[in-house]
Formats: sequence, structure tokens, C-alpha cells
Amino acid sequence: MPALFGDATPSKFYFGDNAPSKLYFGDNLIWTSFTEYTIFIATPGAYSVPIPDGCRFIDIILIGGGGGGGASAASRGSGGYAGEWQSTTLERGVDIPNAITAITGTVGAGGSGGSGSAASGGNGVPTTALVSGWWSGITAAGGAGGPGNSTARQQAGFDAGNHQYNGIWYVGGNGGPTTAGTGQPGYEPGGGGAGGSFAVFDWRGGGAGARGQAWFRFY
Repeated sequence: MPALFGDATPSKFYFGDNAPSKLYFGDNLIWTSFTEYTIFIATPGAYSVPIPDGCRFIDIILIGGGGGGGASAASRGSGGYAGEWQSTTLERGVDIPNAITAITGTVGAGGSGGSGSAASGGNGVPTTALVSGWWSGITAAGGAGGPGNSTARQQAGFDAGNHQYNGIWYVGGNGGPTTAGTGQPGYEPGGGGAGGSFAVFDWRGGGAGARGQAWFRFY
């Protein structure tokens, strides 16, 4: 049911000096000033995302960088763990002030693969989100790197899996597959790198972990 003024559909309504973002007729939503959309940030490093005027809620979904796979020498290297998922919802005017205009943070890079004899893979970097006025922030930890020359863990990198939040699925990357020789890198976002395979009188490096990612749903 649209909200009409005569034959026209207004773009804004006012109650006194206040402009509501939504109007209801009973339990039925009849008008909203904002169209929902989602963006994602995939480049490792610092970011700043503008908060659009008119949205009431913000879903934040993060995954950290995957850990790198361990190197092999006399045995195989182990796969790196996947980055961790974290998610939360902010309500403007409740969790954060309406005057705040941006979300800042960092998308975590994947950990490096082990590059020396029996060297462990590097840990993935956390992905973070911060908003002024929201004291806690949110952090998705990076995956741990795989140890070198270990049979305690699988050689393939660990899968990040998928994450469901507020009825929407967010897709993570698989771990690097097991192959002969140097370990394969993890798949984006968040997959762990595979460990290197055993080689006589030689070492094989592990694969790099995949970078993390951040999603922002405005509605």
C-alpha cells in the first residue's frame, strides 16, 4: 500500500520538525525513504565506509585472513586455519549516534606460507570495524598458521565455510588443496593455505592464507 498525497507519492514526510524514515499502517509498512543495499570491502588494509543518510540499521559481517600453511622437510607441513567469522547489527540513534557518518577498520591480509625448512605458516590478520560512539567495535580473528613438519593437522588448508546472519548467507573461501610440492594458497575470503609436501633432501613451502573481507548491509 503506497502512501499518497492526492495522486502524488511524496519523497519525504514530516511530523513537526522530524522526518521519519518509515511509515506503517497498522503492521504494514507503507512507505520508506531508504532502499536497502549491501557493499563489501575486499582489499586488505584500512578502509572507511560512509553511512548513508536514511538507513536505520547496519549489519556488519567480517571474516579474518586465513593462516598460511607450514613448510615441509622430513615430513609434510600442516594447513593453516581459516579466518574467524563475526557479525553484529547496529541501530542508529541507539547503538551509535545518528550524526556519525562513517565506519572505519581494517581488512585482514592472509598469513604467509612457511618458507624455510620446517617453518610454520604466518597467522592471518584480523578484520575489524569501528564506529565513533560505539565503544566495543568488532573483530574477526585471523586463522592460525600451520606448523611445519607436523602430522597433527591435515595438510589441506582449512575451509572458512559460509556464515548466515539475519537470514542472509555470506560465502567464505575453501582451504588450499593438498598437492605434491609447494602448498597451494587458500581461496578468498578467509581460506587457510595448504602445507607443503614431503620432498627428499629438499623442503617445500606452504601456501599463503587468503585475505579476509567485510560486508555492510544498510537498511
